[in-house]
Amino acid sequence: NLRSTYRDVVPAWHFAMMDDRARNAAYDAAIRRVVPGKRVLDIGTGGGLLAMMAARAGAATITACEAVGVIADRAREIVAQNGYSDRIDVIGRPSTELAAGRDFAQRAEVLVTETFASALIGEGILPTLEHAHQHLLTPDAAIIPASGSVIGYLAGGDTLKGMLFVEKIAGFDLSPFNDFAPAILVASLDSVPHEILSDDVELLRFDFKARNFPMTNRAMQMTATKAGICVGVAQWIRLQLDSETAYDNRPAPNAGYNGHWAHLVHRFSRAVHVQPGDVVSIIVRHDRLQVNVDLAE
Repeated sequence: NLRSTYRDVVPAWHFAMMDDRARNAAYDAAIRRVVPGKRVLDIGTGGGLLAMMAARAGAATITACEAVGVIADRAREIVAQNGYSDRIDVIGRPSTELAAGRDFAQRAEVLVTETFASALIGEGILPTLEHAHQHLLTPDAAIIPASGSVIGYLAGGDTLKGMLFVEKIAGFDLSPFNDFAPAILVASLDSVPHEILSDDVELLRFDFKARNFPMTNRAMQMTATKAGICVGVAQWIRLQLDSETAYDNRPAPNAGYNGHWAHLVHRFSRAVHVQPGDVVSIIVRHDRLQVNVDLAE
């Protein structure tokens, strides 16, 4: 019964996230360069991994917050078991409920966080950062990661088309069912055969040192580099941890384990036949919590 209760409050993705070795190596490299001697705030600490990396790298103090109480309790136990209780204080509340001078003595000089979704901003990172800059961090605080981007390319191919559009099946016209098609397909594109029909394009970029993040709605153009039937934009994320280290999970055939984040395909309202040099106009928007890419009709 206890295990069943834990499953209800602790998402299974925590395990894949903590075992993402490429992600961990990128964070660890940036943390080692930035945090020695500094006051560190870790938002969304989970099991305490990044907080302990900061302690091992020589941070003066680390405040680690975790919104889920049972996870915070276990992080506290893990921190103690690894011998870092003297420098890591785990608080079981969301960062937006904390205040410097009350919950910890001084504003933090470094923020470390990994509260990112497959579309980058789905876990509320933008309002979290705004609150942190206003209430929890020094004006010149370093942010790890320093920025995040949403990257994509035009995608097509019969397999991907079949996952997003239905036409004639076994001699029957099922196309009216397309009204129920998902706007976004979540998949590991490493193992889904598909055609890459354009160069990589940065769709959105967020500088995490910014003090506010307004909603965005803008037109863009993507140029086809290959002939095919384009069904949408395949999307992944890139984190620039600091000036030296970056991480991304760009789809790659037979990539093996390509990180715990999924890839997304933003489905167009209709399939588009393209030739090399054709320009496909799209609308890219975010509402601070979700990213959407649509065909500009």
